[in-house]
Amino acid sequence: MANLYGVANPVPLPVVVSVGTSVVCPANTATIFLTSPALVQPSQGYFYPILWLTACINYGATAPGLITITAQIGAGSAFDTYVQGGIVLYDNSSQIVSVCLVGPLSQVTWQSPGSVVNVLCNPATNGVTMQQGPTRATFALFRAPDQ
Repeated sequence: MANLYGVANPVPLPVVVSVGTSVVCPANTATIFLTSPALVQPSQGYFYPILWLTACINYGATAPGLITITAQIGAGSAFDTYVQGGIVLYDNSSQIVSVCLVGPLSQVTWQSPGSVVNVLCNPATNGVTMQQGPTRATFALFRAPDQ
């Protein structure tokens, strides 16, 4: 179905999700720390999932070697990944990280009842804590151009 620009073509409203309680992410384990509600496309067509993440990461006595933040649709494989290297990770500190992750184009995934997007953290060598409050993500579906 063609995307008729200028004709009723609703844009899905973004959804903001915050970490309810601080989430401990053990070393070398991918831990879900945020989950979107079901994202549903408002009309026929192809959509990309996108999320803007702001995370407050607390490091313990020894910071991890690196941190990998990934997003995945449901229990599927990661669709986008951000890696924070060890040179900027400091012992006994907190760090704010802002990331934008974009998923694959899909028509079927977002049809009713929709799908959830999970955000995971996998610290190498030492665990971290995703801090309650400032850690939040805005999830949205963006319509793809005409096919």
